[in-house]
Amino acid sequence: MENLRFNVSKCKVLTITRKKNPIIHDYTLASENLTRVDSKKDLGITTASKLNWDIHANIFVAKANKILGVLRRTCTKLMDMKATRTLYLSLVKSQLCYATEVWSPVNSVQILRRVEKVQRRATRSTTMTKRGEL
Repeated sequence: MENLRFNVSKCKVLTITRKKNPIIHDYTLASENLTRVDSKKDLGITTASKLNWDIHANIFVAKANKILGVLRRTCTKLMDMKATRTLYLSLVKSQLCYATEVWSPVNSVQILRRVEKVQRRATRSTTMTKRGEL
């Protein structure tokens, strides 16, 4: 542990607080100032300095929408409903459900609505129905 070296360019400072005027300190490592950031991704979860999960939600909803779009364009007419559902569960829903224990208890109705919107699109896509038919 004594010879453990940190890469200063990869080290960041993230102050997590809900105060309007947080106490800010400059941190140094190997006589270099560390960069201060408003959010940081760790283990696939983007944590913001105010502990709101909007940035993380934007990222995972966008990923899920991209994957769902690829599935709709390539697999809708090629496979049956069971195979499409399996692809949805393994590729799209895994993005939506990753680390829900961390961000889900938050009282953010907007995030939950966006997740449900992706799930409704996926349901329409896998059942090959149009909006309003379900």
